[in-house]
Amino acid sequence: MNFGGSHYSTEWLRRADAVARAVNLWVKRRSLARLCEGIESCPASERGFAGGLLEGLAVSMELSQEEYQAAAYSYVLLSSNETDVLEVTRQLLDVATDQSVAGSYLDGLADADSLCLGMRLTKFQSRRRPDRYQS
Repeated sequence: MNFGGSHYSTEWLRRADAVARAVNLWVKRRSLARLCEGIESCPASERGFAGGLLEGLAVSMELSQEEYQAAAYSYVLLSSNETDVLEVTRQLLDVATDQSVAGSYLDGLADADSLCLGMRLTKFQSRRRPDRYQS
């Protein structure tokens, strides 16, 4: 079977990869900002935040269930050295029900909303801006 043919769409994989990379960078940015404030992040808190951010972006970007799961799996691959990636991915996907990280999870959802709003505003503003190179 040839999986490299042009009749196979990889758009869903691109979307999942983009979300995973965005979540990875945003979690690292948040951890660094908190460290600069003298607040150390614990792994459970980071997992809660990442889970909320991932879920919020998936909802805002209208990812399919498969794209959402692929993004979670990719994020775990990017962000950790875990040996049981599938189990860690399952925990990340189930983070919404973990009361011990509820605050971090809600912070992740809020950041996802802010990111998506920022993307929409940027897109809106770029459409309204006249093209200065047009003659």
